[in-house]
Amino acid sequence: MKHHKYLVWARGALALGLAFGAFLASGGASAQTPALVSVSPEYQLVRAGQEFSVQVRIDDVQALYGFDVLLSFPPELLEVLSATDENFLAPGLGGDPFIDNEAGTVNVIHAQMNPAEPVSGSGALFTVVFLAKGANASANLQIGKAELSDRDGFLLTCETRGGEARLGGYALFLPALFR
Repeated sequence: MKHHKYLVWARGALALGLAFGAFLASGGASAQTPALVSVSPEYQLVRAGQEFSVQVRIDDVQALYGFDVLLSFPPELLEVLSATDENFLAPGLGGDPFIDNEAGTVNVIHAQMNPAEPVSGSGALFTVVFLAKGANASANLQIGKAELSDRDGFLLTCETRGGEARLGGYALFLPALFR
């Protein structure tokens, strides 16, 4: 009877050891870091009437095959003059960026076509050129939607980070001289 208990224990330990070895051989449970879709530069100063540009970037993406990104802005403070896809992905499906200055949005959709390979890494997805219409205000540039997909159409996880354009004159501080 004692011998039987020993065999049961040994088989259990062997099964546990094999399972643990298979876990280690597969590289463990490595969680993929989500990609970051962000506005760059994150902060800038612009004068009323000045044109300026921002890029919508992607960082640390793995196996990207398509994206649908919506950038929102305050239409009373900013006007989009142009938006340009920066060809982070190979040419494929997707039209011209959709600009709605009344709603305050720019939507860019791009999907590669087979046999293009998925893209990993970091770079610019698109660039937007704005005209500053307001003064003495902050214009928040927010990523309203960021959908990233792999070759099979499955969504990739991502985080977003917006930006801000400070509109108005530059403050000039001069030291006061006292006698």
